[in-house]
Amino acid sequence: GQAPPAPSMLSLLDALGALPELTAVSGVDEAGLPVLLPLKSRRIWNLLITGAASSGKSEWLRALAVSLALTSAPEKLQIAGLDLGGRELGVLESLPHTVAELATSLDTAHDLLVWLNSEMDRRLRGAAQKPDLALVVDDLGWGDQAEATSAGALLGRLWAHGWQAGIHILAAGLGEPLVVGGTAARGRAVPGRLGWFELTTGHEYARVRACGLSAWELDRASQ
Repeated sequence: GQAPPAPSMLSLLDALGALPELTAVSGVDEAGLPVLLPLKSRRIWNLLITGAASSGKSEWLRALAVSLALTSAPEKLQIAGLDLGGRELGVLESLPHTVAELATSLDTAHDLLVWLNSEMDRRLRGAAQKPDLALVVDDLGWGDQAEATSAGALLGRLWAHGWQAGIHILAAGLGEPLVVGGTAARGRAVPGRLGWFELTTGHEYARVRACGLSAWELDRASQ
């Protein structure tokens, strides 16, 4: 039979009421109960989504980013995006939280990652660590390119040490090209079940039907 529609992010948010800042609504579990992703938890902090092509990774990543924007004011959360695969994250540019133009080439990606690493270093030297920063990265496949070595190293450094400076990474890709280090939740696409992911956070596990993101929901987030 046809798969049921993705759960509505706004319906879940309305049902849940006020949530702590930097909490994403990731979807519902197999019992239909909401599954939250509190990025401020040291067990989570970052998120890596993996799975085959056309498994819904980009759509889930985009919905999670908008969910964070809906639960966190711009003075609490800033967002930057890196998308070399096809502007799946173009919606981020309409959010008031976004602090940099979406990076869609290796050159602009490198520039963005240099800036984020400089900001991380500034914060680690004792500067204020607010607001939190979330870097949203779609399609990590570019990290395999020889000309992307420098950008890949900069991203790996952020992944390993950004948690000390209030910087989060939410990334999606076919595999796991990032360096080991830091803490992260893992979302792995369930083969044969479009839009379903196995979400692991520390010692906790849930099978999640990812939230959808309608045009109306995006419009509400960007206001």
